[in-house]
Amino acid sequence: MNPTINKTLLRLHFAGNSSSLQRRMISEWLKDPHNRELYYEWLAEWERQNPQFLPDPTPKLEAYVAHMLAHPNDRQEVADEMIMPPSAPKTTWKAWLGVAAVLALLTLFGAQYREELWYRSYHTAYNDIRTLTLDDGTRVVMNSNTTLLIPRFKFRFMDRHVVLRGEANFAVTHGPNDEKFIVKTDNDLKVVVLGTEFTVNSRRRGDKVLLNKGSIQLEYLQEKEVKKLLMTPGDLLTRSQDGHIEKRKTNIHQNYTDWINNRFTFDGTSLQELNHMFQDNYGIFLKFEGKELHNFSLYGSYRAKSAEELILALTKSANLQYSQNQDTITIIQP
Repeated sequence: MNPTINKTLLRLHFAGNSSSLQRRMISEWLKDPHNRELYYEWLAEWERQNPQFLPDPTPKLEAYVAHMLAHPNDRQEVADEMIMPPSAPKTTWKAWLGVAAVLALLTLFGAQYREELWYRSYHTAYNDIRTLTLDDGTRVVMNSNTTLLIPRFKFRFMDRHVVLRGEANFAVTHGPNDEKFIVKTDNDLKVVVLGTEFTVNSRRRGDKVLLNKGSIQLEYLQEKEVKKLLMTPGDLLTRSQDGHIEKRKTNIHQNYTDWINNRFTFDGTSLQELNHMFQDNYGIFLKFEGKELHNFSLYGSYRAKSAEELILALTKSANLQYSQNQDTITIIQP
């Protein structure tokens, strides 16, 4: 770390009191990804200690983006003036300058850097479960092989929103100003809530949403049109890869969130469904040898902390055999 770039200097910068030379030094310092993490950490601390009032900037953001699209030749000029990450505003006009600086950076850099700039990423590996508590008190339990993106600038400018890739259980706190909490997925599904408990599973084969408490509204694309659907406790919604929607009532105390406690419950589960679960949670592929296995179904409840523990318990109870070669398990009917 450049010894001249320290917390004291950055706090001056956040307050809008840094010189042009200091801003240039900070810009060079921020080229290191580790320094960017430190920068955002200290910015979040400064914002907590120096709360500011900002009106809803959405119309300003939309107008700015529209201008940039209509005048593409202006982008470089704007970028040259606003290459620095946003300083925390002292007044409202400085706040908009900070927002414009963020948008200029988003315009300059590719998708990967834009995501890194705007979001902090949390990831679970295969066979891993993680619990997070967000700044607003919302609790999130992430299943294996899941990524959660949370805005670096907290939920300051607009409704609370996160991006989910994988599966997670949310216990959402009610915001002081009735702010919505929005979960977005890469499958063009949006879950909109005020305060409730629900689980979202968004994988390659589609989405599943189970509502435990409260109420939520789903928004999704169907034939290029945004559709909305309300859910009440006990509703289970599935959305296939081709966009087909199915909603049905289920027992909210069933097995849909057993994974939080490392328990797996099967009630007529096919081996193909088991294969999908092993791919999603463990990165392991299942192969089946024997014609009898095509219509084989699994029943029972098992506690397991690893793929090895689970496949051992399943094959033992079903009188099956298995062998493993790296990331492939072959199940055999003896």
